[in-house]
Amino acid sequence: MNIDQIKYVLEVEKTQSITIASQNLLVTPSAISQAISKMEEELNLKLFNRNRLGMFPLDENHSIFEKLRLIVETEKNIKLEASNIGAVLKGHIHLSVIPGGLLSVIKTIATVKEIHPKIKIEVSEKTTSKIIQDIRHNDADLGLIAIYKHQAATELTNLNFIPITEGKLVLCVRSDNPLAQKSFVSVEDLQDQTFVFFNDEYTDEFIASLQACSAEVNVLFRTNNSESISTALQSLEVVTIGHEYSFKYLAGLHPRKYKLLHFDIVQSPIQIGWISKSDLKSNVLLETFLNYF
Repeated sequence: MNIDQIKYVLEVEKTQSITIASQNLLVTPSAISQAISKMEEELNLKLFNRNRLGMFPLDENHSIFEKLRLIVETEKNIKLEASNIGAVLKGHIHLSVIPGGLLSVIKTIATVKEIHPKIKIEVSEKTTSKIIQDIRHNDADLGLIAIYKHQAATELTNLNFIPITEGKLVLCVRSDNPLAQKSFVSVEDLQDQTFVFFNDEYTDEFIASLQACSAEVNVLFRTNNSESISTALQSLEVVTIGHEYSFKYLAGLHPRKYKLLHFDIVQSPIQIGWISKSDLKSNVLLETFLNYF
C-alpha cells in the first residue's frame, strides 16, 4: 500500500466513478482500477459495490476510508511542516465562521499556533450573509460559509470559494425521541416538537416553510453558541436542525445517543466552504491556515 494508491481509492470514494477519478487525478482508469484491486487484496476486504451506475463505497468500510484520509492528511502536514521549518511566519488572520462551524476550525487554530506562535488568529461567528459582507469589506480574511449550491455563482461573484463538503439540512433528535425510529420526517411529525436553533438564514427559511404548511413552530431559543445547542439536546426535550456538517463537530453528540433524520421534502444541496477576497497563492498566511485545515 502506498500513498498514491490511497489517493486513487479516496478519489473514487468521493466521485463514485473510476472515469471521473482518473480525469481528476490525470492518470489512466486502468491505474486506478489496479490500485483498488491491490488494496482490496492487501486488506482482504471489498471496498466498493460495483455496478453500471458507478463505484459505491460500502457503508461498513466508513472507518477504513476515514483512516485512509488521515494518512493522506498526515503526509500533507508532514510536507507542510518540513517546508516551514526555519521559516518564521507572523501576521494576523481574521476568520468569520458560521454558527456550528467554530469547533471544526479550533483544532487547526491550535496546530497553526503551535508551529507558528507569532501568527495571531481572531474568530467571529456570524451568518453567511454577514460573513460574505465581511469578506467584501475587508473586515475578515477568510470566511467559512454555508450556501445553496445554485446560489454560489451569483452570491460569491469576484470571491474565491473553496468548497469542502456538500449536504442538506437534517433534523437532530435524541435516540429516545419517538421520531428516532423513522427514516424520514414530515412536516406533520414536527407539530409537537420544541426546537432550539442555530441563528442563521437556513433556520429562517425552515421556520417560514413550516409556517407556510400551517405548522406551529415552538422555538425555545436561537443562538450562535454550539455548546448551548448541545447542552439543550442532552438535557431538554428538544430537537434541532442544521447542516450535516454542523453535527459532525457538535460537542457531546455521541452517535448512539442521537440520530440525524432527513426530511421527506425536496431540498437544494448546501455547500460548506471557505471564501476569501485575496488570491490565496499570494497570501502565505491564509494558504498556510487552509493547508492545515
